[in-house]
Amino acid sequence: MSPRPGRILRTLPVDLPAERRYAKVMSDTRFDRLASEVRGLLGSSAAH
Repeated sequence: MSPRPGRILRTLPVDLPAERRYAKVMSDTRFDRLASEVRGLLGSSAAH
């Protein structure tokens, strides 16, 4: 989301199985990629 007023910046598809085990997800490169993208979006919206 962008700063106030909040609006959706991007929709990210989550290519992970619905049934997830924490340890397996945390070591999955797809999760790492998604988490990095979300962090980048949050950081970029805070700068504006």
